Amino acid sequence: MTLAVSGATVSLDPYLGGVRDLRFEGRPGTILPLHGGENSVHYGNGFTCSALGDPKSETPDVNWHPDEIWQSEAEAIARLTLARRVRGALVEKEIRLRRDEPILYQTHRITGGEGRMSVGHHPLIQLGRSGRLSFSSKQVALTEATSMEQGLLQYPAYSTDLSRFPGRGSKVDLHEYPARTAREDIVTLVEAQGNELGWSAVVRGAEDDIIFVLKDPRVLPLTKLRYSCDGSNWGQLAQGSGGLLEIEDGCADGQDALTEASSCVAFKASVLPLAMNRQHVVRQAIGAIPRPEGWKSIADIRVCGNELQLMGSNGQSVRLPFDNCFFGLPSYPDILQ
Repeated sequence: MTLAVSGATVSLDPYLGGVRDLRFEGRPGTILPLHGGENSVHYGNGFTCSALGDPKSETPDVNWHPDEIWQSEAEAIARLTLARRVRGALVEKEIRLRRDEPILYQTHRITGGEGRMSVGHHPLIQLGRSGRLSFSSKQVALTEATSMEQGLLQYPAYSTDLSRFPGRGSKVDLHEYPARTAREDIVTLVEAQGNELGWSAVVRGAEDDIIFVLKDPRVLPLTKLRYSCDGSNWGQLAQGSGGLLEIEDGCADGQDALTEASSCVAFKASVLPLAMNRQHVVRQAIGAIPRPEGWKSIADIRVCGNELQLMGSNGQSVRLPFDNCFFGLPSYPDILQ
């Protein structure tokens, strides 16, 4: 299943419901924000939902049924429905591209049901060499109790300074990719209170571009990062070309993702409570641009009118057309004002 508009194309696996290929056309050439191929759909680039306390919900979220595909010069939309119910809840997916916008909009609607549900988006980014990560402000970064065999980080551990996370022998900068050597690490970031737009951005060195992921932090307050460099368990996916980075924006009950350090921050259970006649809307957007000259990292991302504004660490900014109704955010003035 393929959607196309001027400047962007996305191919979906209609059964698995994940993104198989995403391309943005521009100067100087095509940008591939996500790791592509059949295996990537199995390992990432999709959406998961699990009903807490229901072992049956741990089965993969597969067997999506296409309901509608609509394409015009202005936009392209695909709507799918998950064949199975999760705790009685209906789960619907919408994928959308808009003309001349280097952004993929994803919306999931969860209607009805009973109990509690955790959800997560799983974009999988390939890095050919190095990368520099940036984030909206976070309260804390935490690792789980279970140690990663090839990890550089301590397990469990936490830090409010993302540039100095406890490591095995020395501090580790979570903004760096890769971090000196082959690795396999998972760390969870908790969004700072009061953020209206949550975001993660990766400046890719070899690709010379910037990939950014946007979320509603009120619905998805956690960002789980999986660093997987050469020699790690995901090495076969990267095909020896560097490594992979998964940016999972989601919500959890405060137990499976966080350690005892969660008591040190203002974090509350963020699962979605299901109920008859209640609907939850989960939104995420993924975009990419060529790296402007001199940009090493991202300082801020915000919605300004009908534009998305990215500011580099050098004080310069880039504006992109954006659906300012997507996240339902107020419009802010120019970052530089």
